[in-house]
Amino acid sequence: MGEGLQTFDLVTGELVMDVSTVVGRQIAIIDASAMTGSAVVPGLDQGIPFAVPVMDTRTGISGYAATTLPIVTFSGNTVSWQRKGYEFVSSVPPCQLVLGVY
Repeated sequence: MGEGLQTFDLVTGELVMDVSTVVGRQIAIIDASAMTGSAVVPGLDQGIPFAVPVMDTRTGISGYAATTLPIVTFSGNTVSWQRKGYEFVSSVPPCQLVLGVY
């Protein structure tokens, strides 16, 4: 019999996770509403970093949310972002970045 950990869905019996599954860990949530910016976030160097942008669509300018998603880069514990705007867009929706590592 092999060694390791496996978890199964109780209803379907399908394998949900085993030792080869990569599980992420949330490190922080930061405000990335500015068009460009950076932040030092301790812990981002503890694995492979990732960012999930969360756009605030309650502002009434949600039509531009997809066009103003931030382009995110990582270097050590520093996360940087840049958002592209258009001349006809007077404001962009607020954005939060959920940061974590695998």
